[in-house]
Amino acid sequence: MLNEQASWNKSDDNSSDDQLILSFIEQGYQIEVESILHKLGRWGESVRWLINGKTNKFLLKEKPYYLDEEDFAFQRKLQEFLYQKGGPVARIVRTGNDKLEAKTPSGRTFELQYWIEGQRLSPSNKNDLIDIGSSIALFAILTRGFNSSRNNWELPKCRPIHFPINKSDFIKKMELIKDSLTELNINNLEHYAATLRWVESAYANINWGFLPESYIHGDAHLFNAVRDEYNKVILVDLDDSRWDYRITDLVWCCSISSCIQWDIEYSEPRINSDINLKNIHYLLVGYNKVTELTEEELNSFPNLLGLNLIMSFILCLGLDEGKIPFDVHEQLITLNEILNKIENLDVKNIEHLLTTVK
Repeated sequence: MLNEQASWNKSDDNSSDDQLILSFIEQGYQIEVESILHKLGRWGESVRWLINGKTNKFLLKEKPYYLDEEDFAFQRKLQEFLYQKGGPVARIVRTGNDKLEAKTPSGRTFELQYWIEGQRLSPSNKNDLIDIGSSIALFAILTRGFNSSRNNWELPKCRPIHFPINKSDFIKKMELIKDSLTELNINNLEHYAATLRWVESAYANINWGFLPESYIHGDAHLFNAVRDEYNKVILVDLDDSRWDYRITDLVWCCSISSCIQWDIEYSEPRINSDINLKNIHYLLVGYNKVTELTEEELNSFPNLLGLNLIMSFILCLGLDEGKIPFDVHEQLITLNEILNKIENLDVKNIEHLLTTVK
């Protein structure tokens, strides 16, 4: 058992703070912790650690800064519900007093999950794309019957900023693109204006009231998934789960898998030079193995894909964190070229895709 030798008062000594957190986890979850194997990074000041217990490895996660306590608690309940129904999620560890979260004396909230040993997924692997498409569909199906009062569009409370649905909120989020251009002294906003026009058209052409709604993962993509020892694709990191349009997880995954790449030279995400239609097709094939998209979902797919691509462009390039790629204007031009191609995307004949995409 680790000895508690630190105070919950803020300290500049990271090793002391780390030991305090691990001692708290040992006591709260009644487990023995041997070490921190890897610090997976932080969202603001939120801890995400792979820790080594005496008998198991665990993922320790702190509540993200953008969620309040109720939002965070809902997501843990949804994850446990899905796991108990055999869904594609990790198992949450309950505390010694049978809680899904553990709160420190200073008000910090943590969760503990069993670590999933497995293989990372790749956008160049056909089977990975098909299988995550199936897991996305299964996630939505298995949330049916989840008894919660949170099946509404007012939650989480950070929705207008982090998950904009209303056109006004979406366009306000898009101002991050304009701000980055201004910061680089680029006064020609022609391409930004073109993106705005595309958004206006997309919102007008989607029959929002006819789209099926469900609980969704909220950030489903290949890098938030792992193939476990049973060859099952598990979706991890449910911090963005919420009530939304059912198709959102699919089009979000399509936007990242087909239009965003990790640039080796600059070690950062950037927009692809072109859209990878095969990746979209494979994701659709996998989704269709579990459940079919409705006619309205198919009709709205290109517009929803484009809207999610714009949002992934903002988030993956780090514009919401104040990062400004030196070539953001050139990438915006490429974004608009892809949006124009998306308008002509035909995804309605899934059977045709099954026979033509190899």
